[in-house]
Amino acid sequence: MLSRGATTLLVHKGINENDDRRTALDRYVNGLHDAGERRFDILQVAAVIYLKKLDELGEDRQARLAANETLAGNFNSRATHV
Repeated sequence: MLSRGATTLLVHKGINENDDRRTALDRYVNGLHDAGERRFDILQVAAVIYLKKLDELGEDRQARLAANETLAGNFNSRATHV
């Protein structure tokens, strides 16, 4: 029998076994299961939503990093021209 995490990996090919998101997803889905959710379809939908949210947070983090690097670059270039 496949674990819930392994089943999700089969359905969603974008997650490989070494991906940090997999560990987070396993904890999340197992937490839902431990809390009493046993319906596979609900767990599957929750997993997809969770992964989408992780991706959005990652994109937000990358955008903030890029903005900070740009601001730092502008500040450093102004400091050297003064």
